[in-house]
Amino acid sequence: MNGLLCFAFQLQAFQLQMPNPMPAGVRRVYRVDAEFAPNATERDVRRMMQALIVERFKIASHRTTKEADVYTLTAAKGGTKIKMAAPDDAPPPFPDWWHNPPSPQAIEGRILQTIPSPGIVTMAGRRVTISQLCETLSSHFSSTVTDATGLTGPYYFAVRYASDDFNQPVDAPSLFAALEKELGLRLDRHKGQLEMLAIDHIERLPVEN
Repeated sequence: MNGLLCFAFQLQAFQLQMPNPMPAGVRRVYRVDAEFAPNATERDVRRMMQALIVERFKIASHRTTKEADVYTLTAAKGGTKIKMAAPDDAPPPFPDWWHNPPSPQAIEGRILQTIPSPGIVTMAGRRVTISQLCETLSSHFSSTVTDATGLTGPYYFAVRYASDDFNQPVDAPSLFAALEKELGLRLDRHKGQLEMLAIDHIERLPVEN
């Protein structure tokens, strides 16, 4: 259910406040069969999904905020280094340090993350937007990452950095340093308001068709 809510309301999991959690050992799986117009945008689909699950699960909710560490992504002083993806461009090869790279078509329009060795994380985007990069970084930090780069259009990129959770030294920069050195993007942390969706009521079983 959390996945459906996050998609419908365009939230990250950390922005969701649920009422009484499911009892231990209980797991419910929901399947949605729906049709939408071929020209429907992602925003249209999210709105339709939101209306559907609110009606079927009798959801009552409200928006709220809390103070938290939040992040802003900007262009670094030396300028950006991230490569724009022209419509007819062949995708650039993965860096030599990327183990067993997938075919370019396999992650077209997506961001891929791997852990090739203890304490090391690799991340690559193929024809993706800065907004997608910010969403990935938001998941990493469990907080909002705002795009203030002014960059438009799809991009290719790849970075290799040290995991925050690994307590031994590794031969890789921090995520902050890797973004600035490899992509020319600066990530700053500051105090701000984190938007939340609080679910006041939700039925465990949906209304039938």
